[in-house]
Amino acid sequence: MSDGLQILTPQPIRLKWHRLRRHATDGEFDPQNLALGLALGASMEIDLQARGDDGFAVLHDADLSGETDGSGPVARCTAETLAGLRLASGRAPLTSEALAGLLGAAHPAALLQFDMKNQRSEVSDTHIAHLAALFAPHAASLIVSGGSEALIADLAAAIPGLRKGYDPTDEMLAAGTLSAMEARLLASLRHPVKPDMVYLNWEMLVGAAALGLDMVALAHADGVTVDAWTHEMADPAAGFSPDEAARFQALIALAPDQITTDSPLATEAAFNGLRKSDS
Repeated sequence: MSDGLQILTPQPIRLKWHRLRRHATDGEFDPQNLALGLALGASMEIDLQARGDDGFAVLHDADLSGETDGSGPVARCTAETLAGLRLASGRAPLTSEALAGLLGAAHPAALLQFDMKNQRSEVSDTHIAHLAALFAPHAASLIVSGGSEALIADLAAAIPGLRKGYDPTDEMLAAGTLSAMEARLLASLRHPVKPDMVYLNWEMLVGAAALGLDMVALAHADGVTVDAWTHEMADPAAGFSPDEAARFQALIALAPDQITTDSPLATEAAFNGLRKSDS
C-alpha cells in the first residue's frame, strides 16, 4: 500500500510532506498527519513564526489574517490568542508547546523540518531558549531551515544534534548568471554554518541542469544533501501529464535526496505508473 514516504530509484528519494499534507486537499499543519508521519518515519515540514510571548506558532504568514480567522501580526499574539483562532480546517493553530508534545514517539527515520520564517533580529534569545527547552530531547528527529544563516547557527548552538538546513534559492535567482548562481550556492555550502541540507527550487534545478550546471552534484560533492521544493501536480488524481512526467523524470535524474510536495501519495502513485509504462 502506498504511504507517500519515498519513490524507489537506484537511490530512493524521500517525499517530504509540505506543511504536513499527504494530499493536496488536506488542510495545512494537520496534527493527525503529523502524528501519522512521525509513526511511519516520514519527512515532513512545518513553518514557525515567532509569537509575542517568546513562543512560536505553526503558521507560514507573518499576519494572522493570511491563514486564520484572526488579524494582526503573529509577532504580537500569545498562545492564549492562538487557542481562540481557527484555521480553514476548523482547528486552532498549533503552538510550539503542543508540537513538542507530539514528538515523543517518533520513528527513528522521521524527520521534521522547522522552516523558520523570521530573521534573527525578529527572534529574541528567550525565543531560542524556549525552543531549546522544548526540543533538545527530540533533536535527532529535527532539522531547522530558513533564510537566516545567523538564526540557524544560533538555534543549532542551543540544541546539540540539531541538523541545519539553508535555502539560498532567492539569492541564487537574484544572482542572474549561471556562474553567479553557482558561486552563491558554493558560498552557502561552505558557509561556517555548514548546512546538512540545502533547499533548492526544483524548477531551478532542472533548468540549470539543462544548461550544464548540476547543482545537486555540487552539493553532494560537499557532503550536503538536497531538498527539491515544491513539486506540484495540476491534477493529482489524474497523475502526471506528459509534460509533468518529462519534467519529473528530469528532476529524478538529478538524484536529489528528497522532493517536497503537497501530494506525496499521488506523486508516488504517478511515478510508479511511469515505471510500469516503461517496463
